[in-house]
Amino acid sequence: METYVTTHFGPVWNLLQKSRRLRRVINRILVNRAILKMPTRPNPLSTMAPYTSWASLTDRTFDSRHLPPAPEATRDAPAVERVARLLARNGPEAVCPKSTVLFAYFAQWFTDGFLRSDRSAPKDPRKNASNHEIDLCQLYGLTSAVTKLIRLGEDGLLKSQIINGEEFPSYLCENGVIKPEFQGLGVVEFNELTVEQKNRLFAMGSDRVNSQVGFGLLNVLFFREHNRIARLLVAEYPRWDDERIFCTARNILNVLLIKIVVGEYINHIAPYHFKFFCRSCGIPERALVPAELDGD
Repeated sequence: METYVTTHFGPVWNLLQKSRRLRRVINRILVNRAILKMPTRPNPLSTMAPYTSWASLTDRTFDSRHLPPAPEATRDAPAVERVARLLARNGPEAVCPKSTVLFAYFAQWFTDGFLRSDRSAPKDPRKNASNHEIDLCQLYGLTSAVTKLIRLGEDGLLKSQIINGEEFPSYLCENGVIKPEFQGLGVVEFNELTVEQKNRLFAMGSDRVNSQVGFGLLNVLFFREHNRIARLLVAEYPRWDDERIFCTARNILNVLLIKIVVGEYINHIAPYHFKFFCRSCGIPERALVPAELDGD
């Protein structure tokens, strides 16, 4: 019934959203209902074991799960050929009327912040290496030690270089070797790259940044936005030190990410007539949202 009501009666929903106060109330109700459709943490089960234990409830390096594992008798994998037929593309290409490949790029980049399979040796596909937060670890890394490596150390900025008049992160390597200042940063499948490819890698917090162009372009976008916000803060608060400028810019960027996810990403995939939104938490967003992200 809820799905039917929220996906029909467009004129009524448009009318309700004209009232700022009513829009806030409806937004809060729908968001809470969406969240509570699944049990809140901790879930009774996790990938640690097929049963509940204190360790499984508290050890967040293992993924939580909503469904119990399948019985052993049903775990036989289908034939490779059968799976391949499911993924085969047949017939003419159907162009999506509302999305581009950038949507898929953003989805992968965003979810990689909290759906991160543990790649440490020995690999355990049941484990999750993220901080379980929307914290832009794609840009800043998972730990403060990694974050420190990519910081300039002044004016709250991240280390950068200018290429053809545009700002980019610094290169990670020189002559195919990771620079001493970036020792501690990783890259997925680094040893499979040529020297020329290694010399073109960007130094960023996540080891996935250089894995594909979509991930890289989104990280560069948010990288530039961090430095843009930091420069605005330096001009506004000249007495603040590097640490305070950096931390404030990072806080602002995380709020901007959440606003983009709720206001653009979720509304893009949701079939509802009501448009979800995230309140600005007091941030002067018109002064801080970059032109390329300011869809209004």
